[in-house]
Amino acid sequence: LKKQEAVQEHYNTEIQQAKDRLSYLAHHDSLTELPNRLSLQELFKQVQPQDDNYQEVLAVLFVGLDRFSKINDNLGSDFGDSLLKAVAIRLKACVDDQDIVARINADQFTVILAKRNHKKDAADVAQSILTSISKIFVVAAQEVFITASIGLAFYRRDSIELQQLLSYAKKAMLQAKQQGGNQYQFYTATFHIISVDYLNLETSLRHALEREELVVYYQPQVDLKTGKISGAEALLRWHHPQRGIIKPDKFIPIAEETGLIIPIGEWVLQAACKQTKIWQDAGFHCLRVAVNLSGRQFSQIDLSQKILQILRETGFHPQL
Repeated sequence: LKKQEAVQEHYNTEIQQAKDRLSYLAHHDSLTELPNRLSLQELFKQVQPQDDNYQEVLAVLFVGLDRFSKINDNLGSDFGDSLLKAVAIRLKACVDDQDIVARINADQFTVILAKRNHKKDAADVAQSILTSISKIFVVAAQEVFITASIGLAFYRRDSIELQQLLSYAKKAMLQAKQQGGNQYQFYTATFHIISVDYLNLETSLRHALEREELVVYYQPQVDLKTGKISGAEALLRWHHPQRGIIKPDKFIPIAEETGLIIPIGEWVLQAACKQTKIWQDAGFHCLRVAVNLSGRQFSQIDLSQKILQILRETGFHPQL
């Protein structure tokens, strides 16, 4: 009986090992042993932000090798396969353990950067990948050079599907190839390729509130019949320490894109209420102030509660 149990246990172990092996093959690329497209979808769900207040950056990098097909055609598929294995190793060396590297096509890879503080951090990783891949490879005792093009797309609450992010990143990668390769490009949710200058401006904007660089100006509204000021419109301006005054048409789109418009919009409303309360206490009881809200603010479920909270905190009457 014990012998039969031992045989059965051995059999069960072999069955389980076979199942595990099949599962591994189903979720990994057989050449590089990186996760494949199927596995990538499951891994993305594990790192996908679940909290609406998520402040970190999740980036999807679409990495395409430049002119790989020529190497494959001239030096053979075995040589090409060995080169792909070496590329996979370098990709993994450029990212953290929490990040994901997958092979999704013949000469195309995807990197998901799970947690970064700023988009500039993702750009630094992209540059690190470009630098690493551009270094000489030695395959079958033969030296070979290759470069890559990278497209970056960033997670947004309204673009939660991985396929959508991959599509954005791939388009940016193709743009990088069209511009000569060996570079990276960014893709925004408004389908525009943006520059590193955009990222620098975004990084500065993230600190603008705490550094008290944002200022509210009040444009008077005059009653044409009486010639008296009847109200004002609150207008936001950014006093950048290096660039001077930055107009709203430059930084508001960035705030909209990144979600910073939410805390900035709340700050503007609070500042306008405080200032108008001062005028009200000074005797200007009929002065009305208009504050602009963004479309993203209107999409907030708790917008009315936040407005009421600000009104209570400032002691300002909502009809004014």
